[in-house]
Amino acid sequence: MPSDSHLMDETTPLGSLLNPLLMPPPTEQKELSRSAQAVLDCLELHRAGQRPPQSWWQHRLTPHDYGEVLRVLDGGTSLRGYVEDKVRLDYDPYRSLITIRIPTPLHDIFCARLVSEVSAQLGKFQKSNKPFADFARKVDHKSTTRIWLPNETTNGEQTRSERSPDASFKHEQAKYPGVIIEVCYTQKARAAADLADDYILDTNGNVKAVIALNIEYRGSKKATISIWRPEDITIDGVEELQAIAKVDALPF
Repeated sequence: MPSDSHLMDETTPLGSLLNPLLMPPPTEQKELSRSAQAVLDCLELHRAGQRPPQSWWQHRLTPHDYGEVLRVLDGGTSLRGYVEDKVRLDYDPYRSLITIRIPTPLHDIFCARLVSEVSAQLGKFQKSNKPFADFARKVDHKSTTRIWLPNETTNGEQTRSERSPDASFKHEQAKYPGVIIEVCYTQKARAAADLADDYILDTNGNVKAVIALNIEYRGSKKATISIWRPEDITIDGVEELQAIAKVDALPF
């Protein structure tokens, strides 16, 4: 990870909402598209406490329509402050898909305890006299962080997708977190493999591990953990980077 020290940090606090690559130029006020209005309506309902029953709300939204949403939020409305402070969202311009994350209290409690345990273990490494102690001292937990991932749209334009993972751990000299943690329910668990692909492949393997913990275990009574890591695979004599599931839905 330290080899990326010359690169711009691609993580920002959640308050840094606007993606300049997707912001449309200032124009005269016009009627919003139906998709953009649907997303803004969902955000308004979120603020009013009328949240969707699912914790993983998704809606098709083109980059242009997403730019409309950002333009409205950037227009000085009170909704912007709420979104920056309380809402976590992902946007994928390649798939034209916005995801609004709506964590439950159980999700937040589980995530906080998990981060506390990992941080405690990291602290032991930092205080040791082992060769890796100096490296460990430069790794820190990043909570409520937005990650910008390089992305190409279907017409070949370079843009960035954004992700708001549940937790991540990042070396101070790295461009991206080395470890990303996602706490999942059913809908999000189904998307976990795609998230792992995006985190690992879009960062060219700079994300070293994506950990997904599925805690919605109604039938089995068991929570599961899955871990993806980057690996170079040779296919027909050509080496390509893939996100490989080293641990797949292991009960714990």
